[in-house]
Formats: sequence, structure tokens, C-alpha cells
Amino acid sequence: MAIDDANWQGRVLIVDADYDVLGSLSSAIRRRGHHVVLAADGRTGLARAVEIAAEVVLVDRDVPVLDVRTFLEVLRENPRTSATETFLMGTGDPSRLRTIDPRAESIVKPFNAEEVAARVDDKLRSRFGPQGEPELSGDLGQVALFDLLQVFAQNRRSGRLEIETANAAGRVWVEEGRVVDATYGGVSGEKALYRVVAIHQGTFVFHPGVAPERRCIDASTDQLLMEGARQVDETARLREGLPPFGAQLTVTVVPRAMSPLAERVVHCLDEPSTVTELLDRLPAPDLDILKALIELITEGALLVLDPEGERIRIARQDEAIALRTGARRLRREGLDGPVRLPVIAPSARAVSRFARALSRVEEFVAAPEPPTAAGEGALGSLGIVRLGGTDVELMVIPLDPSLRPLWGPVLDGVTTVLVLDDGIDEGVRRVLEALEVRPVQSSGDWSEPSGARDAIRAALEGVGRTSLVP
Repeated sequence: MAIDDANWQGRVLIVDADYDVLGSLSSAIRRRGHHVVLAADGRTGLARAVEIAAEVVLVDRDVPVLDVRTFLEVLRENPRTSATETFLMGTGDPSRLRTIDPRAESIVKPFNAEEVAARVDDKLRSRFGPQGEPELSGDLGQVALFDLLQVFAQNRRSGRLEIETANAAGRVWVEEGRVVDATYGGVSGEKALYRVVAIHQGTFVFHPGVAPERRCIDASTDQLLMEGARQVDETARLREGLPPFGAQLTVTVVPRAMSPLAERVVHCLDEPSTVTELLDRLPAPDLDILKALIELITEGALLVLDPEGERIRIARQDEAIALRTGARRLRREGLDGPVRLPVIAPSARAVSRFARALSRVEEFVAAPEPPTAAGEGALGSLGIVRLGGTDVELMVIPLDPSLRPLWGPVLDGVTTVLVLDDGIDEGVRRVLEALEVRPVQSSGDWSEPSGARDAIRAALEGVGRTSLVP
């Protein structure tokens, strides 16, 4: 499939209290074919930036309601806008603008709107736009990832390869044919790459020219593929002696002598976990973790619970229509954009437990990268719940009082929030009331697959009610 460069649109946000500036800049940028959203204050601007996942933001130094430094800091902390290019507008010496934020490009007022639009267009097309090369997409059942990466290496291709399977998504970045980073199922680097090359079912799309945000893999592509093939073969051999990866494991006895990695596995099993959860929680290579599990099983140290490890569905076919209707009501009337269900979690551990429970829900697809740490909790996308054509993005936000200024941008435009906690204190209640967002209190078993499913259903089924949940 070829990319139509003429129809490609970048996503631009302009934040300024001066309506003449908003009008002239938006007209000039739109004439270059880009989608432009406007805001007159910092809080609204943050909400719009997150909503559209803005690629370029132009913000005035004296933007009202929210200090511009705070605006830029929150913008970069949000996973949906962490890679956004920023331009800081203001009068006076450009060097003074750079002291406010050296990472933002300066635009001195008054300016020529067409010249600024040209700078924005150049930035969009160099960082986010199509490069005029064909975009590759296909079925992994027909084209092996091994073969794709070898072709990229031979042709010294650069870009981002996106992979999607039934319950997870991943990305691989290549630069001049070399693999430089990868993410999949909550892990990154070589650990993620070796998972990716083992995938045989799913779809892929290659976006040429997309630059990596980091480079954490140094080995050559040939070395990586050889090691990947070895790990795939060895993992297949080890699985014969392991329980299903969805089975719950617990420790029955701690062996007197065991390898350091086996000790770490025992420590992680302070509460029952599945093999998949252990692979995600421990930074060691998956193959080494499986060997440690074999070691503990041989010593009789592990008990297998829930040996079937079956996945559950969020809804029967006859229930799906009602849930899709409820999902669309998560977004305030009159607004466009993705359907989001924010999740307030008290700690990073709670986020991890909820994500592990969701991994057993059939309709859930995990985000390519996990949420980022924020205070005692986390901030970012957990993934999406697919409801027959309607996708609901689960966005986790931290409970910490010091981070509640982040709630406004994330909760703007939504009607409902799911709360993972034993209770909502008065401070939380007041903030949600002020934002006109209805909290849905999850039951105590949200860390189990059935409880996670029921919590999401409660949010979808209850969006028509306006009273706060006690």
C-alpha cells in the first residue's frame, strides 16, 4: 500500500489568549494541510493536546490559567504527548524564551504567520510525516518477522515496525537496517525483541522514516536473529515441562539451595502469579526465567493452581450492543476523539495487578509500552478493550494528591472514571465533583480476571447514572 503524502495530516495545537494570533496561525497551518486545534488557556490546551495526541504544540509564554512551565512539564510527562514538538511564543529576546524551556523552539512576536507555518510544516514532516516510500503491511501468518528484519537489514531501512496480536501490541525500531529498540507486552529492549520474533499470528505495519526515541540494543541484526532463533527453539523445548503460561503458581516449599534467579522467582511468588506475569515482572531474559521455573518444579517447590489458565470474555454476543452504547457515553456529548475510561489507581503495584488481570480478558489488547511511574502510582495507557468496532482506551492516573493537577487534562471530556481502591476519600470526591466526572467504585476482586472484567462492565453499564457512588 502506498502512502498518499498529499492527504497526510499532522496534528497541531495552538494555545494563546490572543484570538488574532489563533486565527492567523491556524489559517496558515491549515493551508498546509494539517489538522489544527485551538485553546485560549493552559488547562484547556493540555486537555486538547492529550485528546488529539498533538504532534506539535505552539504555546504563548503568558498563557492564562496554567503557568507555561507547568504546562510544558505536564505535556511531556503524559505518554500521549511525551514526544510532542513544542514552540514557545512571546515578545522580546529569543534567549529569554529559551531560558524558560531550552527544549522548546522560540517564536518571537510579532511574527509572520506563513513563516511560522512553514517551520511547523517542516517539523511535522521531518519527524512524523511520510517519507515518500511505500508503507508495508501484512499478515504475520504469511510473512515471518525474521524475514522482514533481514530485508530491512539488507536494504538499510529506517522506521518503526508495529505488530499487533490478539492480546498485545509491539513495536520494533530499525535504523539503517539495525534494530535499535523494541517493546512488546510491557517489556522492552532485547527481551521484547525475542518475544516479537517468536510471533506467528497477527498483523504488521511498517512506518518508514520514523526516528527512535531511544537506542538500547547494540548487537547486529544477524546476531539478534540468531539468538532469537535459539531462544525460540529452546523455549519450545522447555514448555513441555512447564504448566500453561496462564496457570497460577505458588510456592509450597523454599529449597535450601537454588540459583539467584530462582530466588528472585520465589520472591515474586509472594502472591500467586502466572508464568506470563513472572516473565513480565522480572527483567531477566524470558528463557532464563523459564529455566529457573524448571529448576523449582524439579525441586518440588511450586504448586500449580488454576491449571487451565483460560481466558474470559467481557460480554456475550447478545450483550455487546448495550456495552458499545455505554462505551460511547463515556465521552461527553458533542466531543470527538477516542473513547477513554480513566482508571484511578492507588499504587504502581495496583496498576500491575490490574493489568495482569486484564491480560486474561479476551477483548483486552495491552498497550505497546506500560504506563510511566508517577509518584506512588503510574500515568499512561494500559491498553484498549475492543467491543466489536468500538475501542475503549484504559488510561491510568495516579491517586497521589500532589499529582491531581494532572487529572484535569486526562479527565476533560470524559463522564466516568473507574476507581481501584477500597474507598474514595473526601478530597478525591471533591475533585471529581468539580470536574463533573462520576466515579465507579470497583469491587475488591479487581485483581482477578473476573473482577477486572466486572469492573469495566460496571463502568460501561452505569454511565447513564449521574449520582456519585458512595
